[in-house]
Amino acid sequence: MSMVQTDYSEFTTEDLRLAAYLASKGVRIKQLIPLDEFRCAFVLDNPSPEYLEAWLRGDPQSNAVQVINEYRHLTRDSRQVCRGVR
Repeated sequence: MSMVQTDYSEFTTEDLRLAAYLASKGVRIKQLIPLDEFRCAFVLDNPSPEYLEAWLRGDPQSNAVQVINEYRHLTRDSRQVCRGVR
């Protein structure tokens, strides 16, 4: 899992599952950056440390439907963004 703290207002990760989880918690996704034709980096608003701790614990309080929907949307969006990279 790759997580990079770029500054205090942004959080960047290549982990689609983590990005979907944070988006389901209301963290805004600011940008998708294509890395190659199959991978993207997700730039998000800086999440609460509690969200990251909950992610690492496996957060049993997550709404599975929201996480799955965010995962589906991010998968679709990342495919569209990465499609032009070759």
